[in-house]
Amino acid sequence: MIKRAFILSILFFLFGTTIVYSQQNEWENPVKYEWNKEQPHTDFMIYDRSGDAIKDEYELSPWYKSLNGKWKFIYSPAIDKSEKQFYRMDLSSDYWSDIEVPSNWELQGFGEPIIRNIQYVFSPNPPYVDVENPVGTYRKTFTVPSNWQNKEVMLHFGSITGYAQIYVNAQKVGMTKASKTPAEFNVTNYLKEGENVLAVQVYRWHDGSYMEDQDFWRLTGIERDVFLQAYPKLTIWDFFLKSSLDGAYKNGIFNVTVDLREFTGNHMKKGTLKLELLDKTGKTVLSQQKKFNVKEEFTRLAFFGRHKECF
Repeated sequence: MIKRAFILSILFFLFGTTIVYSQQNEWENPVKYEWNKEQPHTDFMIYDRSGDAIKDEYELSPWYKSLNGKWKFIYSPAIDKSEKQFYRMDLSSDYWSDIEVPSNWELQGFGEPIIRNIQYVFSPNPPYVDVENPVGTYRKTFTVPSNWQNKEVMLHFGSITGYAQIYVNAQKVGMTKASKTPAEFNVTNYLKEGENVLAVQVYRWHDGSYMEDQDFWRLTGIERDVFLQAYPKLTIWDFFLKSSLDGAYKNGIFNVTVDLREFTGNHMKKGTLKLELLDKTGKTVLSQQKKFNVKEEFTRLAFFGRHKECF
């Protein structure tokens, strides 16, 4: 009887916790830390020419469009004073301020930088925030390059500090709370010809702020690069490189896995992927090819190299 009562009390606690979270504000709900985000993968750019890939300057790629620069911005000291329909297409931002992106809004004259070590800014009652919560609202207009038709388009934020909601053309694209890490969203189906409107609203404090109680400045905003990246319907999506030495510490060992991703609308199921390893002079020291036949969304290929000249 005692064991049964104990089990029932645990189930009640778990179900009760779920109900409480479902009724909470999203920015105070640790169960909801992101929505519609792409899974993390290696940051890289696709180039049309190998020479541009070696330089690794994103601006050389025709499949890259930077959204850095001046954005329209309005600051509100509290949530109840913020613009609730910030995503509307007909909303005028003519009288809003300009802000540079990437940046932290406190360093652009909006709000106040705060330094803390062991003290929270708010009362320690996780996951709730009991102080006025400043809100920064951003808007940016952009056009999509004409040669991006039939491509898959990702919207990439290098980092947003705060609880952020992202809209494109008045449609909610996603949500993220994870700072200092990329947030990427597939916006292919939200884009249109001509001018597009990107709207982002950021709350300074949220449940994740409890996990950021470290000895550093509390700063907020879109703080790393923002860009669009176009991918073919069948593309390299992720890769992992591992280099090591053999047991004699003489020969280099090179292991690589490459993940291909197939998007809806792809018609190329079979092909060959070529991998080349170059030394610092540009000389090819390893070259391998692998055939593939995609049958699922993700296909992994593995490469292995063992050569004295690899390092």
